[in-house]
Amino acid sequence: MRIGLYMGSFDPLHEGHKLIAKKSLEFVDRVFMIPTGSYWDKSMHHSIDERIRMIEDIGDDNIVTFKNYTVYSYTYELVDVLRSDYPDDEIFLIMGADNLVQFDKWKRYEYLLEFPFVIMRRNGIDIKYYLDKYHKDNYFVIDNEEVDISSTEIRRMFWQSEHSFLIIVYIIKK
Repeated sequence: MRIGLYMGSFDPLHEGHKLIAKKSLEFVDRVFMIPTGSYWDKSMHHSIDERIRMIEDIGDDNIVTFKNYTVYSYTYELVDVLRSDYPDDEIFLIMGADNLVQFDKWKRYEYLLEFPFVIMRRNGIDIKYYLDKYHKDNYFVIDNEEVDISSTEIRRMFWQSEHSFLIIVYIIKK
């Protein structure tokens, strides 16, 4: 089986995340969507249980989450565990193209380059440029309109806005 690992804060989960997970099923059999328990450069606004419930609400049996995997802060740690837990399966890393820009800042990124990527276009980023930079040739690009939404931007708009209620309505509509 081909398992796609989609790891992130998902705080909050939005339609862009859902689209990436669903479109990834064109390349993998199941998506393990794992919210991080403690993200190295962010503080969380929603509990891990709330973020897991958001993922479960996607309502697709092929997009799953597991609370016992949320304790890992770094992708390479979870990849090691998944390789042990699913030794006969192939692991793919799922990400938005914006992650490629600073992929070389990820802990043990050289190790992660060994795994196939599934990448969603974002923000006009030249995916081929970055994949060539990393000498990466085992990847798939989700051929879809670019996703122009981010949890960081949603949080910024919410916390800095006098009109937080309108932001909640925006999130629900997205």
